[in-house]
Amino acid sequence: MILGIAISGYSQNDIPERPSPPKLVNDFTQTLSRNEVRSLEQKLANFARNTSTQIAIAIVPSFNGYDLVEFTERLSEKWGVGQKGDNNGVMIVIRPKSRQANGRVHIAVGYGLDGVIPDAIAKRIIENEMIPSFKRNDYFGALNKSTNVLISLSAGEFTSDEYNQRTQGNRFGFLVPLFAIIFFFFMSRMSGRRGRTVGSSSLPLWTLLFMGSSMGRGSHHGSWNSFSGGTDSFGGGFGGFGGGGFGGGGASGSW
Repeated sequence: MILGIAISGYSQNDIPERPSPPKLVNDFTQTLSRNEVRSLEQKLANFARNTSTQIAIAIVPSFNGYDLVEFTERLSEKWGVGQKGDNNGVMIVIRPKSRQANGRVHIAVGYGLDGVIPDAIAKRIIENEMIPSFKRNDYFGALNKSTNVLISLSAGEFTSDEYNQRTQGNRFGFLVPLFAIIFFFFMSRMSGRRGRTVGSSSLPLWTLLFMGSSMGRGSHHGSWNSFSGGTDSFGGGFGGFGGGGFGGGGASGSW
């Protein structure tokens, strides 16, 4: 995937300036479509208005000579993501994959959210919700799923321990439908040897494959992909960053 020309507002010499007008979703690479940006912006703006917690996204063509973590921390502090005193901000920085370099992502977590989004959980969110979609060039899917989890954790809809247990339980969930397919295929072969037709005694193999793939999707995603905090209706826009601080918490990933 070749990155588009960086849009205005991104300087190659320093950390990008705070967006004006204020926006939570800032794509300096034209990776997302306008509808995708709008959808994410609406969701995150609604959440910010309802809770004061701010989750910001910056998709950048380069880190301007900084390493990923330092760039993200400097950007978070310069923009002031989250509320001053509460420090309840989350900053997601992405450099999309190109022919010249691997894709990189970092989630920085403000002081006030360290307890609900510890570093290990930020890493798990990257590995489970983001990188599989990034590898398919589905940047919107990665951001939509990861922000859903971050919103639910921040709002207390489930704890980091509950998310950890759920995602650990899904690591080998794909084996369940696989074993089911093998079992039913084996039984259909055995039935055929005894003179029975597959159509009268068992489901066709293609049906079993479809069932297995559906089972795999359900067991992997579950409720984690459903955004339940706020609505998708757009009203009022994003009012601006509040001067939150960051203490180096978070995690990184690459693909």
